[in-house]
Amino acid sequence: MHDLIIVGGGAAAMSAAVYAFGKQLDAVMVYEKIGGKAGTRQHLQGQANEEYVAGAEAARALERQLAANAAQMICDRVTTISKHDGVFSVTTEQHGTLEGLAVLIATGASPVRLDAPGAAELLNQGLGYSATTHAHMVAGKPVAVVGATVRALRGAAELARSASHVYVV
Repeated sequence: MHDLIIVGGGAAAMSAAVYAFGKQLDAVMVYEKIGGKAGTRQHLQGQANEEYVAGAEAARALERQLAANAAQMICDRVTTISKHDGVFSVTTEQHGTLEGLAVLIATGASPVRLDAPGAAELLNQGLGYSATTHAHMVAGKPVAVVGATVRALRGAAELARSASHVYVV
């Protein structure tokens, strides 16, 4: 039985695993894809020298730290998570069921991709899925936000601080 089972492969999951391994916990990380959204270029704001950092570089740095614990890294898909008598059971497609005292789910979020001709080719060339990441690029320019979800409306509000006009479609 593990102390901790971490589900996910992004920056949050990798950071949690590095911390858990550093504290000598019997932890295991189950992921489908390592790196998560960290594979994109990130703008670090609020620092003395604002800079752009390739998220993939940060993900690789975390991967290097995790390499010493490769046996506790399982590339697999989690199919179910349940709890019975204080013990969590995490079932995977290929590695069976793991048991742990705690489970950390750090699977992140995925944007709903724009289903329009040419959208894939415009990604990161005027089309983006993160208001936080792209706000500095649209400063003083008109932008359109597609969607009416809470996430889309929050993005529109954030973009309104720097864009000349925000259209919600």
